[in-house]
Amino acid sequence: MKFSQELIMTITHALVVSIFKFMADCGLVILEGNIEESFPPDVLIDHGTLRIDYGKLLYPGDILHEAGHLAVMSPESRNRAHVNIGTNGGEEMAALAWSYAASL
Repeated sequence: MKFSQELIMTITHALVVSIFKFMADCGLVILEGNIEESFPPDVLIDHGTLRIDYGKLLYPGDILHEAGHLAVMSPESRNRAHVNIGTNGGEEMAALAWSYAASL
């Protein structure tokens, strides 16, 4: 079965809107803007906020995963978080668990 690009974009947009609402309810700050270089290429943690490059967005799950990193941090750590924060194995596991739970 093949779906039209328009249908895929409509579903993706609805999913992203739902994710943004959930993140806002969790107290996470989301900004939209260009991202020059990042992994993943569509989401960047920028001093405690999530910057989303909607034009580069490939997988809405990337947003939830990066939000998971911020969600499991203390507010003090969150404000200092910038760019590559997935270097601690325990924190990475916590972000994975949070993003999975948030997707249910």
